[in-house]
Amino acid sequence: VHCDGIQWVHENSVEDNIIIRNNHIHTGIAQGIVLSTTKEWTNVIIENNLVHDLNTVSVYVMVGSTVIDPKINNNTIIKTGVSGAGVQLWGDIAELNNNILSSVYFGGSIITSRGNNIFKYLTHLTVLPSEAQIDDLGSLFINMNEYGFDGYSEDYRLADNSLARGFGNPDYGPNT
Repeated sequence: VHCDGIQWVHENSVEDNIIIRNNHIHTGIAQGIVLSTTKEWTNVIIENNLVHDLNTVSVYVMVGSTVIDPKINNNTIIKTGVSGAGVQLWGDIAELNNNILSSVYFGGSIITSRGNNIFKYLTHLTVLPSEAQIDDLGSLFINMNEYGFDGYSEDYRLADNSLARGFGNPDYGPNT
């Protein structure tokens, strides 16, 4: 059994116009969102998703190198498990804006548009002036601790004094 939240594999020469929007994914024993294959993906948008774990070993969002210039905006992806990466980006990225990401591994060569992200850990990236790197992501939310969100309350609001309030750029706000 391989329990992914969303795992999309295709055999077409190109898969086009993929939108993954407005999902709340509690990952259990595998990935949250995975787009990976030897075939190309174009016009991919990943936006307005909340992905968080149940303290497992895994990758929570993986975008493979055959995904051509995806747009990844307005997501909250929190990895609090014992190991693994929160987000793995293996190719070039068109947009990475207004996200709260616990950890990012970047294996591509360029991110065309990037800003207003809040990170905890970065690999192969440095924090831009319009971004923030903080040690305690739990301070952003009213109902989160070092183990993640309190899954029983389903309260994912930002804390009153959260750094994330007003941090995003409205130019990359939700399309819907």
